[in-house]
Amino acid sequence: MSSTPLSAKLALWCQQHKITSLDRQFALGLYAMEPHADDLFLLICVLCSQYLSKQQTCLPLKQINTHTLTQLDPLFSQQMLTVEALHQKLNSYQTIGTADSHTPLVLNKERLYLRRYYQYEQELSTMINKLAQKETPLSQAIRPLLDQLFPPTQQQIDWQKVAAITTLMQPLSFITGGPGTGKTTTVAKILLLLQQQQPDALIQLVAPTGKAAARLSESIKQSKIRLCTMHPDLQDIMEALPEETKTIHRLLGIRSQQARPVYDQHNPLHLDVLLVDEASMIDVSMMVKLFHALPDHARIILLGDPEQLASVEAGCVLADVCDPLKTSEHQWIMRYSLERIEQLSRLCQQDFTHDIKPSTASLANCICVLTQSHRFKSNSGIGKLAQAVNLNQQDTLTLLWNNPSYPDLAWFDPETELDAFIAQCCQQFVPYLKVMHTSPAQVLSAFQKFRLLSATHLGHLGVADLNYRIEKALTQAGLLRPHTEFYLGRPLLIQSNDYGLNLFNGDMGMILHMPNDKRPMAYFQSDQGEIVSYLPAQLPKHQTCFAMTIHKSQGSEFDTVATVIAPNLLSHQPDFLSRELIYTAITRAKKQHISLATLPSFRHSAQHPTVRASGLQQKLWSHTI
Repeated sequence: MSSTPLSAKLALWCQQHKITSLDRQFALGLYAMEPHADDLFLLICVLCSQYLSKQQTCLPLKQINTHTLTQLDPLFSQQMLTVEALHQKLNSYQTIGTADSHTPLVLNKERLYLRRYYQYEQELSTMINKLAQKETPLSQAIRPLLDQLFPPTQQQIDWQKVAAITTLMQPLSFITGGPGTGKTTTVAKILLLLQQQQPDALIQLVAPTGKAAARLSESIKQSKIRLCTMHPDLQDIMEALPEETKTIHRLLGIRSQQARPVYDQHNPLHLDVLLVDEASMIDVSMMVKLFHALPDHARIILLGDPEQLASVEAGCVLADVCDPLKTSEHQWIMRYSLERIEQLSRLCQQDFTHDIKPSTASLANCICVLTQSHRFKSNSGIGKLAQAVNLNQQDTLTLLWNNPSYPDLAWFDPETELDAFIAQCCQQFVPYLKVMHTSPAQVLSAFQKFRLLSATHLGHLGVADLNYRIEKALTQAGLLRPHTEFYLGRPLLIQSNDYGLNLFNGDMGMILHMPNDKRPMAYFQSDQGEIVSYLPAQLPKHQTCFAMTIHKSQGSEFDTVATVIAPNLLSHQPDFLSRELIYTAITRAKKQHISLATLPSFRHSAQHPTVRASGLQQKLWSHTI
């Protein structure tokens, strides 16, 4: 190949925007350590960095081929790279070794890892499999309460009851499902059963972000109110259930990005039951920290929707756990051990043999997928749209797009109806602007009813562009007066973590005036549900938040959501549009979903699910399911 020095090649690729500065520095670091460095080694280092930047924990060897490498260096097309030749070359490098070596890169079967991420997967799979093999007997004394909360039925299977039994019999449980399938209601009943079984149990509720923590706390409160109405005789037990929710960072005592957690395997958490919401948002590194901090006797319950966007950092833990339960048609099918199927049939007084497939994997007994949506009825456009995207039902997408009979769906063409769309969004902001001089809690609550989401941050119809358009339109309507940076009514989105102020990336606040003072203050809702104020000068990096990215909205819900997909994304960045991206946007809406997009954008997204390279699924499901 070329005689150009390898370091010069990296600089050239960086100038050509084929790689980032981070890719270049990563490759240079390994290049300096590798005595047998050559062009192929350099290309592999770049690919490792690129895959990690795409939140993938490893580089599959099948992705290292002549086509992939030629995209970086055209001269590589002159070489033939067979699988055997690739393995031979990888084994010749001193910086690539096995799990037992001390090399920076690890070759494990058909995957190449940075050692740190190989260790994360190894540690997490070991902890999950160890917990999955444990069982806790179901107390006979709890049976009457179980049947009271989940009355026996001869109709369709009550999967919420199955989830409760699964959690009571396993120290590790995953309860998953889409929006409105009753995950939080089910968990409130489970916590009640656990409280009855162990009155002095220390129960802790956590979520990945402040928004998700506040929403979990509110959901538990509402579930308790509903259950007290339905079962007044259980009110005393119900009131003892916790409502306070923490972020995972706060629970583990992580006070800075680099600091070690206060709680870990050497200093475990003081709790008996840990409930974790929005588990799909948790990356492999944070999940390892969380499992390390669990005391040996503790029970952990993880809630989430594996169909949503995965974590913003590397890994897709919830999907790795749940995906083997999907059929080739993308439908869920539950699998349990033969013994567990018999137990469920007896406890639910139903025959489960036709609805559940037997499995020999320990992890299978720990999972329950809720599929019946109680939020979206059969005539719900939002429910049908989410399902059509999730199952790649192209004909249904087209029918929904052309059918104006669903009142909870609205469509705007980005080429011809942009002004009408902006006007519609401005109307959605009027309610919060009308209560500007009431309490901060009331203003923040009113603002949370609607959210404008965009697929991207920059560019035409990105977040920055939409924020400008909305701010300008509201100003022209006399509803805003943005004469200063921190004007009254300016919504804010925090963009970086400040552990001292307890403000984190994704937190949303509002600039308001103090009741007896005209100074602007920034008000936020803490993960405890309290309203906290800050001087604007104290705030970490932030931006105006009339609009936010779909990624930032994860963990939140709004009555009405407007989703914007710029038409140029399909032509210039088609890989950016994914099934999970659109599904996440749609399912943020509870009552109405408004789209500024083209049908081809939705159709393309539904056809392209996100695939993250990971070896965790294979490690977890090592037995035939």
